[in-house]
Amino acid sequence: MLLAVGEADPSQPPPTMMTREAWFKAHADDELEALDELAGGPHATGAWKRLHDLYRECPGCCENSADEGFGWIPATLLAKHWVLVDEFGALAVKDPAWLDFVMKRLHGPIDPKLLRQAAANARTCPKAHRRLCERIRVNAQQAAKEVEGEMRRDP
Repeated sequence: MLLAVGEADPSQPPPTMMTREAWFKAHADDELEALDELAGGPHATGAWKRLHDLYRECPGCCENSADEGFGWIPATLLAKHWVLVDEFGALAVKDPAWLDFVMKRLHGPIDPKLLRQAAANARTCPKAHRRLCERIRVNAQQAAKEVEGEMRRDP
């Protein structure tokens, strides 16, 4: 379709309207930074729900994001705030796609010590989440091996 000079493309949002992806990107950075602080602090209650809410705002945006926070935050929560595994488990049962997203994001440039701690924590699991814990353990161990292998190749 040819447009006259100055004519707006009707297939594009008006310049004053933000696309969903642009709005998400503009707000996700702040939320991920706040979540990173929360996960790194002594009390992280509600962090899993906030991460899930962020994902639900725009799953495709999260899936396509290169932001490492999407991997570091879950790894930190699994390693340092294992007592919140019930919060994670409840969300994972309700939203299997989100669980897949979190598990996939563990395979990124994450400190292998965090991943190994998450795998160790998964050995002490509430009965209700036995399958989830096994999946966490296996994913975290595999991810730690991948990162350690990359570290050996790139001194």
